[in-house]
Amino acid sequence: VVTDTVPIDRLAAPPTLTVLPVAGLLAETIMNVFADDSVSAIFGGENQLF
Repeated sequence: VVTDTVPIDRLAAPPTLTVLPVAGLLAETIMNVFADDSVSAIFGGENQLF
């Protein structure tokens, strides 16, 4: 399992490779930062340090 943050040659990739898109996650993160909202809320509040 990998993300689509770098180009992957689908013809050379093994058939078991799963590519997950991150565009929606990046867009939501940027919107939350711009709006001064919580970024950790995107991940359901998990892995918070404080």
